[in-house]
Amino acid sequence: MRSLVATGAGVALLPSLVYRPWSLEGDRIEIRDVSGDLPSVQVGLVWRKGAPLSPVARHFIRAAQGAVPER
Repeated sequence: MRSLVATGAGVALLPSLVYRPWSLEGDRIEIRDVSGDLPSVQVGLVWRKGAPLSPVARHFIRAAQGAVPER
């Protein structure tokens, strides 16, 4: 996770217990406090086209869809 963040390929929410200000490759990582009220954001789920989804992945998708508030 830290390596992906350090290269700019993503973001991660980590407990402070596992946060380190560097990736395994030695790149710097910055911490941001996200406690408190935050604006909502849209989140997408992606997977390889045509690839079969495991039962765990299907369950996660159903749970994520169920967490979306009614509009």
